[in-house]
Amino acid sequence: IWLYFLGAIFVGVTLYFPKGLVGLLHKMKKNQKVNIAKGEAKP
Repeated sequence: IWLYFLGAIFVGVTLYFPKGLVGLLHKMKKNQKVNIAKGEAKP
């Protein structure tokens, strides 16, 4: 049954993060750069 659980996690993560975790990190970094440019960055 754990094999089905791991498969479901894989499918869920693939659908939720289509660009993967690396894409999520790039998006966060991009948002941080935009906030710094606007002067809204938190120390």
